[in-house]
Amino acid sequence: MTLRHLEERRRRLEEEIARIDAGGSSLEGSETIPSEEQVRFKQPLDKVLMVRLADEHWKLLYDEARRRGIGPSTLIRMLALEKLREQSGERKTA
Repeated sequence: MTLRHLEERRRRLEEEIARIDAGGSSLEGSETIPSEEQVRFKQPLDKVLMVRLADEHWKLLYDEARRRGIGPSTLIRMLALEKLREQSGERKTA
């Protein structure tokens, strides 16, 4: 990050804090409030699956997860569920 970027970010945060301190909402300025369908809450997960990966595959998974800003466990869960949905859809159309 450049110094200019950091200063701009600081300025915006200070403006937001001032507006909230003055009684404004943190949603003020938003055009829309997310609908219930758009808001997702974490659901408690009750099953754990251990997966063994070769070191090279672990590194690929870790790097991709980091690029997306999530953990490797979250990424592998996303990919597995996506594949299951695809296969389920294929069976329904066949």
